[in-house]
Amino acid sequence: IHDEIMRDKFDEDIKDYVYIDDAVDAIMNAMQYRPPVQDPSPVVFNVGTGKGVSLKQIRDEMMGHFPPNSFDNKGQTIRSTKQQYNSQRQATTSYASTELSNSLLGFKAQVPLSVGIARTLTWLRERSAPFGKDSKVSTLIDSFVDKSLAKATREECSPFDRECLRGASIFPCASECSKAESCTPSAWDDAALLSRLITSGCDAVMFTILLDKDAEQIPSANASTASSLSFVGAGLPEIGDVGERTKARCNIAFVFEESPLVQRLRSEGEVYTDDNDSNELPEMIRHGYWTLLPLKHTSSGWISAFSGSFALGHLPKISPGQFFGSSVRYAIFVEPSLLVADLPRILKQMDDGSMEKDSVIAMMAMKRRQSCDASDRRSTWPWTRPQDNDSIQRTMHNMVRVTLKGDLLGGGLTQVIDSSFLVHSLQGEDAKMLRCDVYSEAVQWGSSLDASLEFILSLHDFWRRAGKHWSSGESLEPGSVNTENSLLGVLSSSDTQSFAQIVPSEEVIHSV
Repeated sequence: IHDEIMRDKFDEDIKDYVYIDDAVDAIMNAMQYRPPVQDPSPVVFNVGTGKGVSLKQIRDEMMGHFPPNSFDNKGQTIRSTKQQYNSQRQATTSYASTELSNSLLGFKAQVPLSVGIARTLTWLRERSAPFGKDSKVSTLIDSFVDKSLAKATREECSPFDRECLRGASIFPCASECSKAESCTPSAWDDAALLSRLITSGCDAVMFTILLDKDAEQIPSANASTASSLSFVGAGLPEIGDVGERTKARCNIAFVFEESPLVQRLRSEGEVYTDDNDSNELPEMIRHGYWTLLPLKHTSSGWISAFSGSFALGHLPKISPGQFFGSSVRYAIFVEPSLLVADLPRILKQMDDGSMEKDSVIAMMAMKRRQSCDASDRRSTWPWTRPQDNDSIQRTMHNMVRVTLKGDLLGGGLTQVIDSSFLVHSLQGEDAKMLRCDVYSEAVQWGSSLDASLEFILSLHDFWRRAGKHWSSGESLEPGSVNTENSLLGVLSSSDTQSFAQIVPSEEVIHSV
């Protein structure tokens, strides 16, 4: 596209271009081919369209998806102005004879050149911004290209059709990882909108999730061991608008509307309003230091609306970016049966960052407790995931670990990382990409969040270390996951290095 001299010399070269889906079909057909005779001679099947296409046609087809004059030779390379090509070079022609493929395999390429190029450009763009392009850097060219590709491909996949989606994750619309043109509605949509209004003005939000339609209480709400350091607002005055408002609205519990807990608190008058709020919020329910945010429990909202519905329970837990007000810098998740030991200290630790120069903490998690039993978390869901999913995912992850000679976290009978406590930095694109990578892994497998979190965190760290090794030539750094307060590197798109910090559980939480 950019190099004029290259274009002059190679424009007329003709080759056979076949789309990847057609190539895979041909290979699958060949694998099933059985010769009609014993001891047959080897047969060679050519895979192609049987038609020649010039490089100029390829270039013109690609350029059709960009605005006119969007390049204007700005991309001419130094190489093109310095290197001279043989002026006597003749154009070459090469395309496949598909006679045997047609007659013996029944194979014929189905995807036209124009559609194949549009799909390839779409695939590249989606991989460069898998969770949506940052609106701050989006351009008119981006908009033009997106509309052109959408018109060319004209392939509308159901969010439940995994084959049509070709491995792309379709997220709930309430997730920060979703794209407006392809997301699935869920009961979280209204909850996210209300939660953003409630937490407007908070610097940090602590939240929990108890989606149990039979829940009668949140264990941490009235725990005798709870202290003023266990919730957002610790240290603020007990009396006064700032202190009261922060403590009331910056600690959120997502529960079911139909639960006995919500019905009892309403009947006992445990509600409050914020007279100074301009958003005209409804009455809010108090339970200890939690403000309850009720969600409706309907089969259509939870089971049918999202392929891989088990991952819905993880949505705000691992992808909280759209659930809280724009002022919120940190979102702290804690299971209903746990108490945070010293929240002000943890938030200061997030503010201070790691000991590395020019670095930030994108996420904080804790090492698995010695006596960690999922049944003790008091967090039950209105759905279940197939039991086979966990074992298949574990097998796949361990194959990757073996390939990388064990240079990844985990691989034991249980996960090293426990997602019962998580601190998310809601600042920066790197932290968002990390969250979306974790959530995408959980969505695709429909399996354990702990396994997905552990694998993605360790994979980010490995690629960060590998990238440093390739760029500097230094030996590959060992992982740091076996030390106290481990730091796992996060793939970064800026000069500021992001880390995920894994801390000992006894430093951050204790059970009710």
